[in-house]
Amino acid sequence: MIVDNGASHWNWPTSRNAVQISTGQAGAALTPQQKRFNTLIRQIEQARQMLAAWHDNIGVYRQAQAQVLAAEPFAFPNQSLKVSIPRPSRRDVAEHRAWQPHFFAR
Repeated sequence: MIVDNGASHWNWPTSRNAVQISTGQAGAALTPQQKRFNTLIRQIEQARQMLAAWHDNIGVYRQAQAQVLAAEPFAFPNQSLKVSIPRPSRRDVAEHRAWQPHFFAR
């Protein structure tokens, strides 16, 4: 939406998707529903700005994280090392059962 204010230049809206609603009388008090609506609109705009900032910084974050991982590959052991726990052998199981009371034996 382009607004011609009668001057020699054009006023461009701050957001291309912005909806402009006339409030009617300038001095009229807003109803609670209108106040809630305005609050929600402000919160939506703040969330959009935050999302845009996150989107703009994703590449920077990925690059910084890649540099950290390249410099210190073992700084994050959960990602680079795996621990395996050995399973007990049949002999270990048989010895364990030998120490159990008779009513637990199979």
